[in-house]
Amino acid sequence: MVSVSIRRSRFSGPLVHRYGEFTVNIPRTADLEVVKFCGSESGKDVNKFESLGLTPVPCPPLKDAPMIAECPLVLACRVRHELELGSHHIFIAEVVSIHCDSERARPSGHPDPAPAEQIVYLDGRYWGLSLNSPSSIEEGE
Repeated sequence: MVSVSIRRSRFSGPLVHRYGEFTVNIPRTADLEVVKFCGSESGKDVNKFESLGLTPVPCPPLKDAPMIAECPLVLACRVRHELELGSHHIFIAEVVSIHCDSERARPSGHPDPAPAEQIVYLDGRYWGLSLNSPSSIEEGE
């Protein structure tokens, strides 16, 4: 299970509410500029796929939520509960499938989350995770 909290005013919130599904596309630290663009531009105003040259592809077994082909790890999620909490809706979802590129697949078939390549946004900055300590991954830091 995963949960996401989406502000009511965001473009994606009504879509998740209407279709009852979403994808969690997990980029690499090398994709920081794409992540920053997606976090600062609204889907109401710009087609992020077109603007960034990203490829939307079907994400089985979901019917209406595409995944980003360029992301190495994707969780396909179906909403099981929705909570209205003031300015946000919290969607609690079941992960119904996991898609990963061949570089992320372990012999067991389970994906390797590659924590050193993960991006975390905290206190207005982007961080990369490592086993030793987190470090800022923004340019000039």
